[in-house]
Amino acid sequence: MAVLKKIADFFNYLLGYAVRFLAVIAVLLIYRPKTVYVNKKVQGKKIKRPTVIVSNHIYFIDGAVIGTVFRHNRIYTIAAKELYRKKILSWLLNRTRCIPIDRSVHSASWLEKSVNVLKKGYSLAVFPEGISSHNGVMRKFRPGYLKIALESGADILLVCQDGLYKPFGPRQWMLVDTPFSVQVPEGGVTPEYLQALNEKIYARMQLLQQKLKSVRYGESDDESQAPSAK
Repeated sequence: MAVLKKIADFFNYLLGYAVRFLAVIAVLLIYRPKTVYVNKKVQGKKIKRPTVIVSNHIYFIDGAVIGTVFRHNRIYTIAAKELYRKKILSWLLNRTRCIPIDRSVHSASWLEKSVNVLKKGYSLAVFPEGISSHNGVMRKFRPGYLKIALESGADILLVCQDGLYKPFGPRQWMLVDTPFSVQVPEGGVTPEYLQALNEKIYARMQLLQQKLKSVRYGESDDESQAPSAK
């Protein structure tokens, strides 16, 4: 039985690798993501240590696009449990390193799994708006991603997206910020600390959104302040 389990695990690994590979090809062909960097010398495609990738949420396939941009890294993605109700999506999510989260119940299991993933050396993509916007208008962030970063000691990397996912239409753009770390304060992590830090990071994401639109649509008057392009 142990041998059969090892064989089954091996084939599941190969199947998962094939699914992820095909997903990358599909995203590159259909949405053609364009990546620009705040500082490419500091942050490129390769993430150097366990990182919580924080992105705005436009559509349910955001995770696949993030995974494509950072395809040289092993990245897990937080995915809404509602997506698992559809058999095809459930089959795909189970083979593309996704961690389900059920926001209708108060459970810390997803947070615990996320911290364990980061402590093993992987990275994690999180969409703290919770719900996709579809129109590009960014909602307020929920601070769960901060708890993950603080408990695991992982860096945080902000990635701002722009585009409405029209197949074979305008490219999906992404602006990658410089990674940073957050520290547990001397008095411990309090709700007030989390709220203040979350608001600061949300303000940074809003600034990145403005910068990305300036670069993409040519609205910037100061080219010296533009992020570096791929």
